[in-house]
Amino acid sequence: MLVTCCRFEEDFRQLQYSVERHLAMVAAMTDSGDTVQRATSLLTELQDYEAEAKVSQQRVKVRQGKVGTRSRKSGTKSGPGNSGSGFCGGQGQGKE
Repeated sequence: MLVTCCRFEEDFRQLQYSVERHLAMVAAMTDSGDTVQRATSLLTELQDYEAEAKVSQQRVKVRQGKVGTRSRKSGTKSGPGNSGSGFCGGQGQGKE
């Protein structure tokens, strides 16, 4: 169960990093485009960002599917508080 916990934490950190990165990108999108050329350029940048965000979203869905499948097979629930041993940063860190 410790391995599942470590995978959960790793997946959570990756998701947290992705969300923070996307929030920073959205926060930086403040330009409104004063000309048609600039507005077209901004639209292209937005479409590129949307494509990148969809890829990130698909990765999360795939990871959730793998975790859910693994948990159903083992008959246990994954996630914090369900392993009985705490997170990987606690006792027994590094044991598999």
